[in-house]
Amino acid sequence: MTEKPVLYDERLPKLIDISRQMAETRALDPLLQYSMDTTLDMFGAEYGFLVLIGETGELDFRVKRSRGGGEISEPEMQISYTILGQAITTEKALITASAIEDPFYSNAHSVHALKLRSVMCAPLIARGTVIGGLYVENRTLTDLFRDADLEIFGYIASHAAVCIENARFNEMLEQKIAERTEEVKALAVNSERQRLARELHDSVTQTLFSASMVAQTLPHLWKKGSDAVQEGLVELARLNLGALAEMRTMLFELRPHTLETANMRELLTHLMNALAGRMMVEYTLNVEGERDLPSKVQLVFYRVAQEALNNIFKHSGATFVEAHLIRTLEGVRLSIRDNGKGFDLKMIQSGHMGLMIMHERATGVGAQFQCISAPDKGCLVELVWNVQEDA
Repeated sequence: MTEKPVLYDERLPKLIDISRQMAETRALDPLLQYSMDTTLDMFGAEYGFLVLIGETGELDFRVKRSRGGGEISEPEMQISYTILGQAITTEKALITASAIEDPFYSNAHSVHALKLRSVMCAPLIARGTVIGGLYVENRTLTDLFRDADLEIFGYIASHAAVCIENARFNEMLEQKIAERTEEVKALAVNSERQRLARELHDSVTQTLFSASMVAQTLPHLWKKGSDAVQEGLVELARLNLGALAEMRTMLFELRPHTLETANMRELLTHLMNALAGRMMVEYTLNVEGERDLPSKVQLVFYRVAQEALNNIFKHSGATFVEAHLIRTLEGVRLSIRDNGKGFDLKMIQSGHMGLMIMHERATGVGAQFQCISAPDKGCLVELVWNVQEDA
């Protein structure tokens, strides 16, 4: 009867399991430790090492395990460099039945010091290059490993080398992706700064230009009496206040983290002042209570307020805006109402005027958003966040 190949003996299920783990597991170190523990159990070895060769030739004891799953301390003192070196330099797997009695190794100091007997070692070869070695031993039993075992052991070493090489490639790829991501972020920051520069030109510069024109007309208004001058000064103050608020808003945008940590009253004040500088509108801002918001929630409140006020400027024709911010231990409510021309919600196309974006922002942090409006009835935007809904 023909003897079955060693790959089909009782160790086959363990070998298949190692192969499956190597194919499915991305985390390299746990995978190599698991493979070593299984290998030690499969061959009855007491100790096992997976050693990698560094770029400058130094040895990295990546895995150092004893049978039963224990870590080996001072692994560099627990291995025969003579046997490991032979497997690496010849690029061939080897077995010794009793290293301490083997004439080829008997003069090696490490062999005598460790009283080595059964040892099996195979090179780790990836892309035609030796990257390390796989080494197992038993210091109690002699003639433990057979020549037929090299087929399985070599198979494990080959797969381990491929996994290590793939992990290195993935690490290099992830590093490249991280570097590219930073480059993209830098480009995005530059693009954002350019956008802010355009907005400064479109809003702040225009406001400052208007303020300059008012200032130039003041001497001429002097001839018309103090009332005309007073009106001009009020208008000049309004424009300058609006320009200053716009500038501060732009600075907040350049440092987004400040939007998450600044006081919400301060942020709303800047937004309202900026609106007043862009259009002839009166406003009131009422803030009740004190409490800190989670950073993501505060950013949503700021963005919703910003979008609502932007809609008022673009579409409402309002002359009065009132904003209320109520902060309690249970949550926060923001409402912004204007007396503008309003609109029919049923006639608004999906996503128009940023309503969909505001709703999505609110939903993302567990808040409720609603917009109430009708033709000639102005508009009310309301955002409510409750603590329990964010849990």
